[in-house]
Amino acid sequence: MSSASPFSPIGGGGGGLSVFGGQTAFGFAVPQGDPGRLAAQGENCSMSAVGMGEVRAGLGRGMGTVAGDWSGAAHSAFASYTEHAVGILNSSEQALTDAGSAFTRLSELLGRAQAGARAAAADCEDFQGRQQAAEAEQAAHTAHANGTINVGTYYGP
Repeated sequence: MSSASPFSPIGGGGGGLSVFGGQTAFGFAVPQGDPGRLAAQGENCSMSAVGMGEVRAGLGRGMGTVAGDWSGAAHSAFASYTEHAVGILNSSEQALTDAGSAFTRLSELLGRAQAGARAAAADCEDFQGRQQAAEAEQAAHTAHANGTINVGTYYGP
């Protein structure tokens, strides 16, 4: 796995946590980042949580098998330590599950934000092109109108 942050600009640019690249010509930026890499991080966290849960469950099952014939202080100490370890594994599993969900949700939101910003930029470009065409047409009509009026006809030579 690459050590670059999934928040790095698209195309792998700079090393910071820049969430916005350069401004568009219309005064807004497309959010930067790689939704695919964020989704992959989410999957990694989720898979790690599954593994952590399997270890936790195995440790809990194994406690009865390993210490089944024990009694006294050794049994109590082992049982206490196992319960403590199971609790830590349970907390870690939940943290990884939550992180996986957060990465996945961020990936989805970033992807939608990028798509929306790109669509807005495309709409702005389209509008700008139509506006420029309309202005050119207006200028052509004005020039044509000015050229067809013979000032001498109305005011004499």
